[in-house]
Amino acid sequence: MKIRFIAVAALCGALLCSCGNRTKKAQKEIYKETIELTTVGNDRNLQTTRINIADSLVKDPKAGAVINERYTGTLPAADGPGIRYDLTVVRQEGVTRGVYALVTTYIAGENGRDVTFTETGRFVTLRGEGKNKGMEYLELTPSDGSSIHYFLKEKDGDLTLVDKDLRRADSKLNYTLERTRL
Repeated sequence: MKIRFIAVAALCGALLCSCGNRTKKAQKEIYKETIELTTVGNDRNLQTTRINIADSLVKDPKAGAVINERYTGTLPAADGPGIRYDLTVVRQEGVTRGVYALVTTYIAGENGRDVTFTETGRFVTLRGEGKNKGMEYLELTPSDGSSIHYFLKEKDGDLTLVDKDLRRADSKLNYTLERTRL
């Protein structure tokens, strides 16, 4: 009786371990994609930039399809005509985290010439509390450890740049990126 109990317990333990390993392997599936962004260059010609999201999206086997969303717009700059933003976020349907690629172009940023920077990283969706209850925000954390960006998800699908306290700028200037097609 004692030997039979030990054999059954060992068999159950082996089955549990093997199931756990399959789950871990499935969760480590990586989604890698190169995103092509079309931007307007200094000479007003269209330029295509290929961005490899090295900070790849880890797929959840229980979640839905991979979704790419793109947001563009020109936001105010403190010392120039503006900053063009081209933001692409990649996530799975039903998941509140993912990866992003952000191309920022400082218009006439250096001796009258445009200066472009590319950044990749991870994002999470934050839920508002208190007076912001019901609102959603994206928190973009760059891979290189530079400053975190925060955006309010508007009801129409656009994103508005907010500060680290999730407050809109106290200004009449436009800080909104429009959702566009990829």
